[in-house]
Amino acid sequence: HIRHAWEFLKDGGRLVALCSESVMFRTEPEYSEFRIWLEGIGAYISENLNGAFDKAERPTGVSLRLITARKE
Repeated sequence: HIRHAWEFLKDGGRLVALCSESVMFRTEPEYSEFRIWLEGIGAYISENLNGAFDKAERPTGVSLRLITARKE
């Protein structure tokens, strides 16, 4: 979904996305390819946002990463 959203951005547009922490450690090819792609577009990837939704209306303990990138 993140790659797909990137394709719709115009030059100067910014992508902001949340994704599961698992994207950063899973070893299947699609995950390593995604990490390589993120590096290629110069994306910023936050540290683990553990507990980001602990106080939400429907709390969840899912660990997240924030990804941002600007399309030049």
